Amino acid sequence: MVVGLSAESFAEVAAFSEVKIEFPLATDTKRTLASLANVTSVPQVLLVDAKGVVRYQGHPAALGTEKLRKLLASESKD
Repeated sequence: MVVGLSAESFAEVAAFSEVKIEFPLATDTKRTLASLANVTSVPQVLLVDAKGVVRYQGHPAALGTEKLRKLLASESKD
């Protein structure tokens, strides 16, 4: 499941006319999760498994298809 998280309010996100968001979105205007997860740059991906273990954190471009496949395969073995 993909869930987006934005530091902007829903109204600000809705005003982005050039981007159509096709997944659930939550807002974190107080940056609570960003602080807890030590997010230092945007965009950032957190890949969390069903047990709540963070399998990947970083820039989405560094994840790549093959790395994502390996991470998902290693999760299913645990």
